[in-house]
Amino acid sequence: KAEYGDMIKGVFSWFCESMPVEAIKLNAVIPFVHKGAIRAAIEAGMILEGVDTDSYRHTTGVCNRLNFGIKRGAM
Repeated sequence: KAEYGDMIKGVFSWFCESMPVEAIKLNAVIPFVHKGAIRAAIEAGMILEGVDTDSYRHTTGVCNRLNFGIKRGAM
């Protein structure tokens, strides 16, 4: 679990250091079945912005995707 947090912090750090200031937001689309990734995104401060119902097939059935976002200032 700690590796998820460290990985996300690393991505946020890279984003702030390497991307131009015009890039003000980072988005993530996470399939609903990936509970660990969803939990990590929430713990990192990302906000659920909606559900993509343009679903795809998964071994457990139809799978929606959750849209998360975080602005540069909140990283």
